[in-house]
Amino acid sequence: MASILPLCKQISGRCVLAVVSLAASVGAAHAQAPDEDWRTLATEHFRVTFPSRLESLGRRAASVAEVAWEELSVAFVEPPSGIIDLVVTDHTDGTNGFARIVPSNQIVVFARPPVEGPLLSYFDDWMELVVTHELAHILHLDLVRNPIGRLLRGVLGRADSGWPYFPGTATPGWTIEGLATWYESDLTASGRVNGTFHDAVVRTAVLEGRFESLGQAGGDSPLFGVTEGTTTARRARGRAASRRGA
Repeated sequence: MASILPLCKQISGRCVLAVVSLAASVGAAHAQAPDEDWRTLATEHFRVTFPSRLESLGRRAASVAEVAWEELSVAFVEPPSGIIDLVVTDHTDGTNGFARIVPSNQIVVFARPPVEGPLLSYFDDWMELVVTHELAHILHLDLVRNPIGRLLRGVLGRADSGWPYFPGTATPGWTIEGLATWYESDLTASGRVNGTFHDAVVRTAVLEGRFESLGQAGGDSPLFGVTEGTTTARRARGRAASRRGA
């Protein structure tokens, strides 16, 4: 948005208003219900926030988050310092979660577990799976080891940028999602690598001669759609890692 606003100001005040309205609508999509009776629970590595009526689920999220931290902090090179915000909410009927590293490390989990569709259907404990997946994103994308990035983040803060601030964000989508999907499956009793749907997607693509290259899998696939477009590389990566560990 920052790069769009100056141009809009040169064109007309109406354009500025349109962009501001768009920014507000985008922000609202990530905002939580302001009229909830929110509660916060602090653990060693997390600040877990949830509506009071979801306290049992919030405490469950705090528990699985600390377990996931202990496992993932060993798997990744350098886990981030500081507290990670974890928000549990059911203000939407959607099933999902997301992680953000700017302006701080934050995970948001939509409490509603998957009940339809094959994409996320192979799970045992939804909270465990989604927290593990999103925390893997945090540990991967927050890492900065180059001295320029460390200096700039120390002086100017966490800019919404790739290199040198957050080099991991410049890696292909199949790497970013592949790592998180691998660990959600390796560290829990379920996960997409252990399911059958993504196997079926890859198998069908191979049989029909439409298996995507790594370059194609890094973007939004016109063949499989946004999610399935990265499935091919994610699944192949999981199989390869499984064979190496055998």
